[in-house]
Amino acid sequence: MKIPIKLGTYFVINLGDYYVFGRIIEGYIFVFFDFQSSKEDIDLDMLLEQNILFSIHVGWAAITSKRWKVLAIKPLEEKFRAVVPFFVQEIGNDDLCWIDYNGERIQVSKIECIGFERLATWNAIHVEQRIRDHYDGKPNMYLLGLRLR
Repeated sequence: MKIPIKLGTYFVINLGDYYVFGRIIEGYIFVFFDFQSSKEDIDLDMLLEQNILFSIHVGWAAITSKRWKVLAIKPLEEKFRAVVPFFVQEIGNDDLCWIDYNGERIQVSKIECIGFERLATWNAIHVEQRIRDHYDGKPNMYLLGLRLR
């Protein structure tokens, strides 16, 4: 059976001691909710009231491999329709930066990139470690490697 990759897809990640939840909001862009549960069966509408932990590009294999379980597909609410901006930094010239809006790039100063995620595609295992590190209060080595230089 083919696993659907559609906007609005809710999914659950089993991190052993707890479950966390996310949603596909645009192509490869996934949001992760700042919410943990001891069970994977929750009222998904409750997630809409939670803060967003982060929004990043994730490879579809996280879903198609069934590593992350699809729970439901629901229409996207308006707040998830906004384009998620990411920063891009030139290799070899750290002062040359852009903000990427779904493929449209605007050159900006380096300081204007602060607070944005780097445009990169994350693998499931790295996302899972980032979430664990967040809840454990530890720095994440993958996130540190992608920080603005």
